[in-house]
Amino acid sequence: MHAVRTAALSYGIFCIFAPAHLPPAAPYVQRLDRSVDPMFHQVAVTLNYRCPRILSFFLSGLDHQIEHHVAPRVPHVRYRELAPVLEAFCRARGWPYRTLGWGEAISQCFAVMKRPKPVPNLLHSPSSWPVERPESSY
Repeated sequence: MHAVRTAALSYGIFCIFAPAHLPPAAPYVQRLDRSVDPMFHQVAVTLNYRCPRILSFFLSGLDHQIEHHVAPRVPHVRYRELAPVLEAFCRARGWPYRTLGWGEAISQCFAVMKRPKPVPNLLHSPSSWPVERPESSY
């Protein structure tokens, strides 16, 4: 019974945290350029994923991983309100702000396991990043 519980919890934790950190859009980095804004670092290496509001509540806002990293003292029930403000802030600075559907993010996580994403040696300044301009998801 312990093995079943451990396996179920492991997959559950994977389904919560992996979609925000494993897809190719969220790079791994070995070290940071000292000139990089710490807030940019948080935004650059994470992404959000969409899920139903009730699930978001039970996830304690971890589907809004960018907001969770940038504003950890904001209550998670406010992340949905903060998201468009933070997205506009990021876009105005040319920073990446990405949101994927939960299913899409999970499938990208499994794809990364088959074909690992590159690990850049250094996270550079925002000016070196391509900026996507998708429609806001909020």
